Amino acid sequence: MGLSRVASGSYTPIEVVSTVLMAGFALVGVVGAIRVGRPLSLPWRVAMVALFAVVQVGAMWASFLRPIAKR
Repeated sequence: MGLSRVASGSYTPIEVVSTVLMAGFALVGVVGAIRVGRPLSLPWRVAMVALFAVVQVGAMWASFLRPIAKR
């Protein structure tokens, strides 16, 4: 499956726990959004996806900055 090349290395317990928590919270958010059922127009949907993609890329970029990466 090629997963070992993507997730190779050693991880601290806090990294594993935070990854599991983030996945769980994302799932809860998706289920909650579906349950509320307020439909958005297509332009709003595209805008939300773009916004969160930009925020995610920004967070990843920030995690590679020296003051943060060296902690």
